[in-house]
Amino acid sequence: MLRLKSSAGDSIAAAKVPPGTPAWITGDLIEATIQVWQPHYSEPITHEVAVEMLIRVGQLFGALCPRDAISKET
Repeated sequence: MLRLKSSAGDSIAAAKVPPGTPAWITGDLIEATIQVWQPHYSEPITHEVAVEMLIRVGQLFGALCPRDAISKET
């Protein structure tokens, strides 16, 4: 399980997953996305924006590495 820390060293609670979010996106993954990318953005990254970022990365991964190619390797 991913354990996130704030800059003060406190534990960060997992995000509530917005309705309609794909099952592979967890609250911990949303929080990790915000924690990693927020320093690079001037505006606050909301949970909804983090989910959109993750979905787009998932789509990119799917385009670069189709499922049938993955299943042939295993």
